[in-house]
Amino acid sequence: MVERAAVIFFNTDGIPVERFVFKLAVNLSYGSKVEEADLEFPLRSFLIKLSVSESLTKVLPRNYRWEITAYFRSLPEASANKDVEQWIPTDTRQWGQPPLLTPIKSMSSEPLCVQLYIEHPSLSEPKP
Repeated sequence: MVERAAVIFFNTDGIPVERFVFKLAVNLSYGSKVEEADLEFPLRSFLIKLSVSESLTKVLPRNYRWEITAYFRSLPEASANKDVEQWIPTDTRQWGQPPLLTPIKSMSSEPLCVQLYIEHPSLSEPKP
């Protein structure tokens, strides 16, 4: 199960400059009673509110690249699930120091809870 999804922006040297992290939690006590439709409305309203919120970061140069990365609590067994073979491991470099966190938004709507925050390099992080 995916625990976090991140949109990571990289400078021209391939070093992450900021990371938008979506932390997801699904209440598993609902079991198989959770339908896609149960999650669609709260998640859609969460994302729509983001598009109309103020910008909290500076504009990045055009030559920066980005990727979407999913973080799992544990990897599913490849033999048990054919979809596992579609995931590509990332080789994203990590910062040497714990990042600075900027909370953006959170939502709790059973059975789904979502938090969005930005990770920036620590001020003590060595510059490339």
